[in-house]
Amino acid sequence: MKRLVENSYEEAEYLFEDPDLNPAELLEQKEDHELFRQRVAKLRPLYGEVLALKYSFEFSDKEIADLLGITRDTVRTRLRRVRNQLRVEFDEEVTINEAFQDE
Repeated sequence: MKRLVENSYEEAEYLFEDPDLNPAELLEQKEDHELFRQRVAKLRPLYGEVLALKYSFEFSDKEIADLLGITRDTVRTRLRRVRNQLRVEFDEEVTINEAFQDE
């Protein structure tokens, strides 16, 4: 499943591109995308697989549960945990970057 997760985010890169961005904004967006990919690569496989199936392959919670042999509640719990984990990590990154910009 790890290969599925890694490939799915590489193939979905076009979702992050916005043709209306100027070069500086495009560079910032690519840096954010790379940071996201790095964070996802560090996830425990059980979180990465549900994240990929939900958002890259657009599987329903029930489809993910059936595929992985777990309950829908477990799928929802894993999704909630991984979203919270990523949110905390990105908030920390933003706080660190803002501190350096203020200097």
